Amino acid sequence: MAVHIGRLLYKLPLLLTIVACYALAAGLAHLLWHKHRQRRLRVVVAINSFLGRSALALLGMEVQVEGSVPAGRGFFIVSNHMSYIDPLVLFNALSAVFVTSVEVRENKTLGPLCRLSECYFVERRSKFNIKQEIADIGAYLQLGCNVVLFPEGTSTNGERILRFKTAFFQVAVNEKATILPVCLQYLQIDGEDITPANRDALYWYGNMGFFKHLTLILSLRKVRARITILPELPADDRDKNTLAAIAQQRIEGFYFG
Repeated sequence: MAVHIGRLLYKLPLLLTIVACYALAAGLAHLLWHKHRQRRLRVVVAINSFLGRSALALLGMEVQVEGSVPAGRGFFIVSNHMSYIDPLVLFNALSAVFVTSVEVRENKTLGPLCRLSECYFVERRSKFNIKQEIADIGAYLQLGCNVVLFPEGTSTNGERILRFKTAFFQVAVNEKATILPVCLQYLQIDGEDITPANRDALYWYGNMGFFKHLTLILSLRKVRARITILPELPADDRDKNTLAAIAQQRIEGFYFG
């Protein structure tokens, strides 16, 4: 799809304004409550949700949400993954922090924003610190905070869901947490169904450049997406491999159903 210059020139300054306001608000929350983690998390997660809704409105994205996340406890939420805008879409329905990779932290654009948003960064390329990472993620759940993981480990073109990596499902096992599978679907771009011909204006995967792809997203007039919150999956006495397989089966069953 071609870049629509008019929409780009209109949306880009507004997006930069939203990002600047977000950075100011989230940065202030970190400054004020740097010693009070639970309070800081609550404030930053609320700011994240506001950012998501504001950015989606700018992008002309309509998000249909089916189901809801019960309040009062931390859920281990897992979702399929197709783009860097997935967290913004999920913020529309979920109050949570995200687990992502150190490669994202090292990205000069996304990294600072993810740090402000309380993302937890894991080294997927090495298992050297895996026990500490599992313990750290579990601490979010202990504080009653929802945690979102993209267990495919990378974003895809939406044609299939990659086999879920199982390592971080150990968090749910250790904390006896309830897993909440979530199916994310992009349905239409500018009134047309998603196809291989138009999906790359929205999906970000492989070696796509960030800024070039962002100009495509800002050129879009309207996007329709759907979030489906699937039945809860208690950890019970299941191991991480079983939990990952069941969660993937449920998401795939709805995504391709």
